Amino acid sequence: MSGHWNPAKNVAAGTETLVRNFQSWGVALDYNLPLLKWFALSGEIFGGRALGIFTGDIGQSYLAPGTPGEHGIGTRGGWMQAQFNWAAKWQTNAAYGIDAPELRNLTTGTRAKNQTYMVNFMYKFSPAVTFAWEWRRFLTNYRNQLAANNLGDQANMAVAYTF
Repeated sequence: MSGHWNPAKNVAAGTETLVRNFQSWGVALDYNLPLLKWFALSGEIFGGRALGIFTGDIGQSYLAPGTPGEHGIGTRGGWMQAQFNWAAKWQTNAAYGIDAPELRNLTTGTRAKNQTYMVNFMYKFSPAVTFAWEWRRFLTNYRNQLAANNLGDQANMAVAYTF
């Protein structure tokens, strides 16, 4: 379990300087549950306000003074991963993550939700060398801008050397 709190200021300079004081705060609960010899669940759930520095709020801590998010954007989300150890040398992981800022804090066109799905396969060739293949899908929704919603796919192949 972890927490964060910090006073913050939102400053906009123009014909007049606007200053909005607000609090950045967050709480998170991480877990790792080895349920069976061949299966485990791990992940995190979180919530808070103005968490852009931690990549919460989809990287948006606050919006300009005079907007609904001027005192910080509230968010909640988390991720979960299922780990399957099929054999001594084979492992598969499947994961899902979401970051969903509070819609009432957002203006049209700001990022309203991020989601990601992932699956990978890992083969431990030797005690020091592991091969891995991974596919990941990213989905981003924008507030009141359906045409801007986007998704992307990423495929990776890696070799890890442990020394």
